[in-house]
Amino acid sequence: GRRLLADAAEAADPAAGLALQRALALSRAHSPLNDAAAIHRLAAELATTERYIILSTIRIYSVSRHDTRERTMLRVLQQWRGNLREQAAHILLVGADAHTCAVAWERHVPCSVDASLEAALGPQLRELDAKAKRRAGAKSRNMFGRHVLLKWWVSATLCDGGYHVLGMPQ
Repeated sequence: GRRLLADAAEAADPAAGLALQRALALSRAHSPLNDAAAIHRLAAELATTERYIILSTIRIYSVSRHDTRERTMLRVLQQWRGNLREQAAHILLVGADAHTCAVAWERHVPCSVDASLEAALGPQLRELDAKAKRRAGAKSRNMFGRHVLLKWWVSATLCDGGYHVLGMPQ
């Protein structure tokens, strides 16, 4: 079969492969991220010595052989992982739910399940989700609300902890 850029990059650079394996293990071990303290504990493991961390958030709604958007997103994640090489050790990819991270983990992409946003915002978050679903319409899967709010929430939490956040779109 075809080799992905990520697999080829890791084969060519064993240090990058080890960094990714470590990040993947840490993301699983620290999931779910229940509160700001949990986010800070994981960041302490992933950040550079200067406290820089690469942050992105993701939400995958479904994966089916018929849904090309979700499959494309997964392929982009795998290529993204390969392009980062040894910097993969400093990625904090936060999944909006357990399903998202389960799919990412299957593809060897580090992902930490968020549980802090719901605990912190509760009713406001559920209202935002409902509004996003109404705006998106029945055929769209662009439930924009939670995903964007999650990125801002985790960024603010990291900054409050003294980290320098490098944001990345997925």
